[in-house]
Order: sequence, then C-alpha cells, then structure tokens
Amino acid sequence: MGWDIGGAFSDIARPFEDIGKKTGDFLGGIGDKFSGSVLEPIVGRGRADPGYAANKELEGLPELLKKYLEPYINQGQEAYNKINPIYSEMATNPAEYYNKMLSSYKPTDSYKLARDEALRAASNTAAAGGYRGNINDISNQARITDALMNTDLSRYMQGVYGAQQQGLGSLGSLYGMGYDASRGLASDLANLMGTKAQLQFQNQNQQNQGVRDIFSKVLGSGAGLLAGFL
Repeated sequence: MGWDIGGAFSDIARPFEDIGKKTGDFLGGIGDKFSGSVLEPIVGRGRADPGYAANKELEGLPELLKKYLEPYINQGQEAYNKINPIYSEMATNPAEYYNKMLSSYKPTDSYKLARDEALRAASNTAAAGGYRGNINDISNQARITDALMNTDLSRYMQGVYGAQQQGLGSLGSLYGMGYDASRGLASDLANLMGTKAQLQFQNQNQQNQGVRDIFSKVLGSGAGLLAGFL
C-alpha cells in the first residue's frame, strides 16, 4: 500500500488555510467598522453638527451689523467734528469767542425806532427846560442811546446763544446716538467672537470625542473578532 504524499500535504495545509480565512475575516471586520458607523462622528460632522451650521450663519453677522449701525456711527463722528472746535474755543479763549459773536451784531429796526422816539422826547424836554444842546442834554441822549442798544444787544445775544445751544444739543444727540451705536457694535462683535470661539471649541471637542469613539469601537471590534478567531 503506497503513501499518498499529496493527501498528506493537503492535511498539513488545511489548518493554515483556516488561519488565513479567519485572519481575512478579522481584518475585513475591522475594515467594515471603519467604513461604516465608526467614521460617522467625523465624516458626518459638517452636515449633521448644528454648531457647524450655526458658525456658518454667524460669519455673515459682522457685515450685517455694520450695515445697520455704521450710518449712526458716521453721523456721530461728523457731529463730534463740529462740536469739538466750538467747545474747545469756548473753554480755551472765551473772550475771543464772545467778541466773535458780538462782531456779527447789527442794530435792529425796533431798536432804531425806540431810539428815535426816546431822543425826540428828550430833545423836546430839553427845549422846554431851556437846556437843549448843553452838556446835560447831550449826556442824557447818550445815556438813552446806550441803554436801548444794550437792551437790543442783549436780546440779540440771547437769541444767538439759544439757537447755538439748540444746535449743539441736536449735534450732541447725534453724537450720543453714534456713540451708543459704536458701543453696541463693539459689544455685539465681542459677543459674536465669543460665541464663535465657543462653537469652535465645542466642534473640536466633538471631533476629538469622535476620534476617541473610533479607537474605542475599533479596539472593541478587534477584540471580539480576535476572540472568534481564537
């Protein structure tokens, strides 16, 4: 009876074939884990992560905020450019500022009418008293003229000062509105940056957790397959 060499080698190789098959199944199982749900925490991040979507929306907010707030900021800056020289001159050289206001004064028609009537009455009184044209008559006419002019000038200054204060008040309101808009924009941008930083931190943290989950699932799957192989 002869010895079947081919059959003997087949019997010897069969255990190794089983080992190769189990090894292939083991590696294939790990591949399935990688190609399936294991990679989902990272692969699906951009589409499924609400933080990612929110961050994309937040990126457009700075320009939107500037669009609505910059007009008020610009108006406030323009108002400041007009107010600052006036207050600066009033504070550093009030006499020159006052004289500049006086230089634009012109006697009003009401002053001229009141002056003419007062001088006519004074002249008639002087003529009746017999001192018309003397020093007392001239001094009295000068006193009347100065008094009436001071009254007219005081009214003029009050009117100019009142109009100026109203104008400065309006410019001050514009400046305040611009300041509030600027401060609001700075606050909104700071909050926006904080929100984006927080979202970025959360996204990175979730990605890191996804990587940890992958290794955990791979190691767990590998251990299960290895147990089946053994």
